[in-house]
Amino acid sequence: MTVVEAAKAVTAYFMRSTRKEWLDYFMSTHFWGPLANWGLPLAAIADIKKDPEQISGSMTPAMILYSSVCMRFAWHVIPRNT
Repeated sequence: MTVVEAAKAVTAYFMRSTRKEWLDYFMSTHFWGPLANWGLPLAAIADIKKDPEQISGSMTPAMILYSSVCMRFAWHVIPRNT
């Protein structure tokens, strides 16, 4: 398979879906949830190396809320993860 054929195959794959379907996906929690799931911890890890005076004050409550939501979800999963 040549590069041109591969590019055509990839383009054909993505053209199967309509623009509305793509926008619906990117505006849904299926996109933003995992993005936040990775983004917040990565931002917290980046803050570890900063001077304490430079750490964002709003990051601590955001991480507390994030952790609380994740813990609540994990607690209500059936069968329970122990």
